[in-house]
Amino acid sequence: MKKVYIYQQAKSAMQSGKKNSDFWLVVPVCDEQQRWPDAIMSWVSCQGTESQNRYRFTSQEMAVKFAQNSGFDYQIITKKNKKITPKSYASNFTQ
Repeated sequence: MKKVYIYQQAKSAMQSGKKNSDFWLVVPVCDEQQRWPDAIMSWVSCQGTESQNRYRFTSQEMAVKFAQNSGFDYQIITKKNKKITPKSYASNFTQ
């Protein structure tokens, strides 16, 4: 059975907004037996190309249902929510 990860993508470090982080990804994982180091290019090769596919869904339930209907063994990775404490500009100058 093929293994997949289901997770929400983190926000980009290059911006403060949360664009493209509200959907769920289903990403197939390449098995360790099918991987080998490529000495010429210095990267890890994989026998299949299915690990390059990414499936996007609007909810976790839809992603899980897709994995179950496709016969995938899935693992859900939950995102840790960051707690933002509001600050004022004046607090930079207090001692």
